[in-house]
Amino acid sequence: MATEVDLMSGNILHIVSIGEQTAEDVRKATHEVDRLIKEHDITRIRYLVDFTYVGRITPDARQAFRERTARMAVKGKIRYAILGKTPVLAGLLQMFARASRANAVLKFFKSEDDALIWLDENG
Repeated sequence: MATEVDLMSGNILHIVSIGEQTAEDVRKATHEVDRLIKEHDITRIRYLVDFTYVGRITPDARQAFRERTARMAVKGKIRYAILGKTPVLAGLLQMFARASRANAVLKFFKSEDDALIWLDENG
């Protein structure tokens, strides 16, 4: 349905997903993330991903996410702070990251403030 991407203070990539997510949503978000990383010369990759109001994540969206993480060539760890109502979603994302062999660390949060502190301390 909708995925918004913006850049927060400290060069944290902020992604908000609302409603059903499709491969097209993943592709659009990926394109915007890549543009922001290049435009702002971001080398310390940190994401705040808000899935509080996400709906169904279609199989093609999951596949697009796996393909994206598989071709990421970033030095150092990528940090994902996941906001949401259930830690099950964070567990699924962690599984995808491991399966794609991405150099990523994910942690689930219910508070945006706690997520931002973790990203700042551990990024």
